[in-house]
Amino acid sequence: RHVRLNICELPVPLHLFFRKPFSSVAGWPPRVRLRGLPFSANEEDIRSFFAGYCLADEGACPHSQAVEICRRSSDGLPSGHALVYFQSWDEACRARAERQRAYIGSRWIEIYVDWSPE
Repeated sequence: RHVRLNICELPVPLHLFFRKPFSSVAGWPPRVRLRGLPFSANEEDIRSFFAGYCLADEGACPHSQAVEICRRSSDGLPSGHALVYFQSWDEACRARAERQRAYIGSRWIEIYVDWSPE
């Protein structure tokens, strides 16, 4: 039996459960995964979508990008997914809570706080 827990709704910030900040344990800054992006969406569209939120410094991110558009391995075309890195887990959770199902163009976007290492 599995219990699903939404850590964005915990009363205590997650990093308080760890000796080190979670991002240093994980090896990457806090991030969210976007799903449902229009295939025409670019990095600037996604940055505009998260205007007013503190994105991570480019140097701290994998591939030196705070916004990473995922592409299909077979042909390099956009997959409709992206990773966006933030300065803190609280900021990532706030962005998810406030921007969930907001629109880019005519598409509403699903946002997940991403804890996976890949």
